[in-house]
Amino acid sequence: MAVGRAAWIPFLQKVHLFRGLDKEQLTHIAARLQEQAVYEAGETIVRQGEYGEDFFLIYEGQVE
Repeated sequence: MAVGRAAWIPFLQKVHLFRGLDKEQLTHIAARLQEQAVYEAGETIVRQGEYGEDFFLIYEGQVE
């Protein structure tokens, strides 16, 4: 599911990490969001304890 940049602002406002940021700051973050991926049920996204280089925001659905 591709999400347009404008749709990211209301989403980012709901993310606890970004609360307190103004719209200009959120727009700056939204402009730098890069990859949008779709994962199937049961698919591994990351494994606990592994070194990571990415930051994931879950726009729709849930993870364990």
